[in-house]
This record gives sequence, C-alpha cells and structure tokens, in this order.
Amino acid sequence: MIQHITQFKEASLALEHWRFVDSQQRSEYLLTFQSQLAQKQPALAAIMAMQIAASRELIDKTAPLCGPTGETNELYLSARGVTLLVLQEECLQARMALLAQLLAALSAGNSVVLCSVDHEFSQLIEQSWAATQASAHLVQCFSLESYQEFVELDIRTAGYVGSEGGAKAFNRHIAQREGVIVPVVVETDLTMLPTAQDPMLALRFSTERTRTINITAVGGNATLLELGNPTH
Repeated sequence: MIQHITQFKEASLALEHWRFVDSQQRSEYLLTFQSQLAQKQPALAAIMAMQIAASRELIDKTAPLCGPTGETNELYLSARGVTLLVLQEECLQARMALLAQLLAALSAGNSVVLCSVDHEFSQLIEQSWAATQASAHLVQCFSLESYQEFVELDIRTAGYVGSEGGAKAFNRHIAQREGVIVPVVVETDLTMLPTAQDPMLALRFSTERTRTINITAVGGNATLLELGNPTH
C-alpha cells in the first residue's frame, strides 16, 4: 500500500503540470502516442484518432456567460484529477474501449492510473507513452488487483471496461469509499462499444469552471445591474 501511495503522489504531481499544457500541445503528445501504439497494433489507430480529434474540439471551447454588472464571464472545462481506469477483459475490443477512456481522460488534463488484467497491453501502453517524452508518471500501469488500493486514495474520476457483473461490483466499491463522489465511466458492450465511440466522452472526465474578469475595481459596474430583468 505504501508503494501505491507514492505512485499516486507521483501521478498527482504530474497532473499539476499537465493540466496547464494547452490542448494543442496535449494533442501533439497524444498523436505521438497513437502513432507509436498503432505501429504495434494497427487496429487501434482509428478509435484513437477519433477520440483525440473529438476531445480536442471539446476542451478548446469556452462559452460566454451573462455579466449582469459589466464583468466578463466565461465557462470552460478543466481536469478533475487523477483518473483510475480498470481493464478486466483481454481482447481487441476491450483494448479499444480502454484506449478511448485513456485518451479522453488525458485530453481533459487528467493523469491516469491503469489497473489491467491484460499485461501485454499494459506494456505496449507504457512503451508507447515513453516515446512521447511527456512525464512517465502521467500514465502508470499496474496489475488488476492493485485497483482495490487505488480506489481508497483521492481519485477524482474512474473508468471500467469488462463484464456487467464486474462493473456493478466496481461501482459498489467506488460508492462505499470515503471522500468525494467519483463519476464512473463504464463500457460493458464490447461488441458495439457505444462509450468508446462517443465524441463527447472527454466531458465525462472534465469539470466545468468559470473565469471572471472585472472591468472596475470592485466587482464590475453595479449601475448596470437591473433587478428583476429576466435576462439576468
């Protein structure tokens, strides 16, 4: 357990830098990762390319909000924190589903701890990620049983790929832990892969934040505030 706490701290430290890397630079790292992994398993290239492109378009967007006293308000997306991913099946479709969650989580600015039954695939991920020259601690791979210890740490999002029964057990484990509420992204349909092919998947690994710029010394121009105006 002590070793996993240290590894989790390393993931948290890597996250603090990664979350401030702009989405274009993140995409370049992820495209390098895609290229390296696709050389070893070409069948994974398409799902990776789709998620990288879709995630970048989502994360790039900001939405203007109402500024009732003249201030500028923007809604944008930010990382949630360390993401725990669990892979409980060994097949090509399961690999595709896992990669979609991995890339969505990374695109959103999170770091990832992966606990997998597929040891060969974990090695491919580690080797391909090393080629990006980004922090090695952003993506760390462990054996499947390690997830039971990582669940008890301060994870902020989680993903699961496997059977329906396994997904229910994983959800129960997450629900019973102490700490913040952790959203779980689940893929159990390893034929159609509906979650992996969702172009909005990165939103499930993100959180909304607002940015306010005041145009006067204290909170904007109060004379612009009209009480009862339905637009405010």
